[in-house]
Amino acid sequence: MYLKPLLVLLCAFACHILPAQITVLGKFSIGDKSNLQILKTHRGDQFYGWVSSWTADTIVFSSQNNITIAFPVSDVNSIEVGNENQVGGLATEVFKLQTKSGLVYYGYPTKINRKLIGFEASQMGFLRVRPQDVESIEPIIVTLVSREPYVNEYAVYPRKGKIPDGRFLGFGDGIIEHIDATGHLHEASVESLNTYKLAGQPLPYQGQGRSLMFAQTGFGMKPKEKEYRNIMLAINILSFGINEHISVATGLIYFLPYADIKVSQSFGKYVHMSAGAYGLLPFSVGLHGTLSLGTPNYFLNIGVNKNYENRALYADFSFENFNVGASIRSGRRSRVFAEYHIMTSEFNRDFFGSSTFYRTGFASSFSWGYGWYNKRFRFETGVMETGPYQAWTCSGPSCNDYYHVPVPFFSMAIKFRR
Repeated sequence: MYLKPLLVLLCAFACHILPAQITVLGKFSIGDKSNLQILKTHRGDQFYGWVSSWTADTIVFSSQNNITIAFPVSDVNSIEVGNENQVGGLATEVFKLQTKSGLVYYGYPTKINRKLIGFEASQMGFLRVRPQDVESIEPIIVTLVSREPYVNEYAVYPRKGKIPDGRFLGFGDGIIEHIDATGHLHEASVESLNTYKLAGQPLPYQGQGRSLMFAQTGFGMKPKEKEYRNIMLAINILSFGINEHISVATGLIYFLPYADIKVSQSFGKYVHMSAGAYGLLPFSVGLHGTLSLGTPNYFLNIGVNKNYENRALYADFSFENFNVGASIRSGRRSRVFAEYHIMTSEFNRDFFGSSTFYRTGFASSFSWGYGWYNKRFRFETGVMETGPYQAWTCSGPSCNDYYHVPVPFFSMAIKFRR
């Protein structure tokens, strides 16, 4: 008698919760303080502490320093449970800036000179304060951290002499306290410096959601993520993350309309797969599948796709493609990559006006390059070798003299704020 109302209630609750798609990693239990829990929002903010309650609409989260925050379920991306005895192990060092008027901010300085202190204060925004208005900047250990990456590494540019790069210890009475990599302490007044500057912060690669370079990846885009990408001016693509597993793209390849849909799924931290369909209208449609092994910073990419021509137009676009590539983080905000494609076809017709493709039965390209990125922008450049092309000295079907052509390329992408 009571079973049907109970099932209706459970289904209603599930239908309300499931669209939020909160990923829970580890042995999660509400109110369990034996293991640290990490809550991540869709914006990229991270909070360390414990979930104290979870309803259909709200997750209440308590940090280690007794800050209680209520999150709408739709704003939460994931909750990860740390290992045993990890409580406090994921705390981070930031700084407390106190002004002479009594205002207090938490974050880290980005630049200090005699005229200005730049201070990244997380949710409070970026502050610009005169040194004479600052009472002190002191280190503090917190478990409520900024969405911005931070590593305590600073470069010192004095007006005279040289001070090695190192860590920022604090600021007070116009004096910067600094320790270099060898452990020597330095005190420098802001008047004696040209600038005291935060080193470039490491940033995980963020462009893997759609492609390695030209090929699809097994990774997916984040919900509501939007990106515009241009390759060699001729390829213009807008991509949209629908949810954690589905993304779509549309745009122009030269003058031809292009659209695709991709469904992706991750199996643990290192295995990521995707499959989808695309169209290059009105000439062809195709299917693609990809396996990516690794993390966004370091991964191997293996993919296949099958292109079907519109035979009514004699489009000459039918082929199979196999591709393999890799992306390797090479610096704080850079990567190197390589990608190889081979296309095969059984048709004996010209392909984009190049008879060598169907005469030899294959065409190939090998790309390698370098990419630089920040939170919103990516730029990549490199060289792509394509071929085979029949040598100019050859004539007739019996000629077997072919060559590949190296072509420089560049690509840029802009990620729009969610």
